[in-house]
Amino acid sequence: MIQVLPGYSDGNAVRSAIKSAARMAAQDLNPSVGTLVQQATYDRFLCRVFSDPNSTFLLKGGTGMLARVAHARSTRDVDLASIDTETEAAVADLITLSRIDLGDHFRFAFAGRRTQIGGENQPYTAGTNLTFDVYIGVTKHGNLSIDLAAGHTPTGRVERRAPANRLPLPRLRSHDYLLYPIADQIADKACATLTSYGVAGKAPSREKDLVDLVTIALHEQIDAHALHQALATEMILRRLDPPVEFRIPASWGPAYARLARQIMFLMNYRTVEDALSLAKSLLDPILSGTVEHGVWDPSILRWTRRS
Repeated sequence: MIQVLPGYSDGNAVRSAIKSAARMAAQDLNPSVGTLVQQATYDRFLCRVFSDPNSTFLLKGGTGMLARVAHARSTRDVDLASIDTETEAAVADLITLSRIDLGDHFRFAFAGRRTQIGGENQPYTAGTNLTFDVYIGVTKHGNLSIDLAAGHTPTGRVERRAPANRLPLPRLRSHDYLLYPIADQIADKACATLTSYGVAGKAPSREKDLVDLVTIALHEQIDAHALHQALATEMILRRLDPPVEFRIPASWGPAYARLARQIMFLMNYRTVEDALSLAKSLLDPILSGTVEHGVWDPSILRWTRRS
């Protein structure tokens, strides 16, 4: 018989428990206690979103990376995609889910909305930014920013996972997340890097995408066929001529190095040259058609035949 632990008596008790767990998790590691507390707030919101077994929402972006790899780069907001749902319906659904009471003394009060035009990351989707005020008990503790994209269905298999960065707080009712497929996430980031923007053909600026590509290469198994399909679909949507190799703008380097210095597992990939070399090992065989089937093995950093 599974023992159900009692919840916390009030907001002060749950906040104290989160801080204590964050202090333990932060010992001798990045990120900081404050960052881990912030991630715990994200988790309480996302547990509401994914408490619905029929949820149409998928977690992507930096928070999605943290759900896969606990010490990936930190992020200031939550990126959600709503599949097979138009923007207005997705906004209404998200606000409704945010009001679910999980008995954790958190409350997320919808505070406003700002329409967004598609940027470098998936410019073909309709997007909006939602802000929620965060309350623990009766006290407000800042706000939460949600970037919501709607109307695009990814090509790969959706994954349900317990987030790798979740603090051990067994007295809080939690739910696993639905994650944006890894092949589609790679395709988003690779194609955003390969795309020029505007009439003047401005180079992309999201050096954090290279950080994420290296993080994925170091930690995730990837199916070659799924990645090929995701890349081909993303290129069509972006009207991007298929390249035979992955490249980055010549100006990239300083921003990447600043981000990489903050991530312990990137100690061997501190420079943009090392990062690009690994990203090319992952992407070039797929882009060139050299590899059509098989699996990327993060333990040896190369494509292998499926066993």
